[in-house]
Amino acid sequence: MNTKTIKKEDLVNCLLDAKKLQHISKFQAKFLVENIFSQIISILEDGEEFKVQHFGKFSLIDKKERPGRNPKTGEPVPIDARRVVVFTPSKQLKDGVKKRLNNKNYDYANDAEMQNFYAKNY
Repeated sequence: MNTKTIKKEDLVNCLLDAKKLQHISKFQAKFLVENIFSQIISILEDGEEFKVQHFGKFSLIDKKERPGRNPKTGEPVPIDARRVVVFTPSKQLKDGVKKRLNNKNYDYANDAEMQNFYAKNY
């Protein structure tokens, strides 16, 4: 599986390319992107979940200490307890990915069902 890395700059450019947001400057787009990530981090630091409707949720889970192994030596090494961020995709995200995987020519942006859904809800 290939990995696609999207930088914050890519998100800024996506905002600048959006037809309904053509009036915003690059500075404003950068501010929006930075502010969104700052809010997500702040919410998670407070121990709360961050949910993006129809996309998924970010939450923290506590992992217990457990035994592990050094891969080079095979020697047992304890893995400390820690808190980690996890992402749980929404049903809409899972269904959209499933549609795309089942139909290589599927165009999510031009899906009439999805456009009707967003028109009704936003």
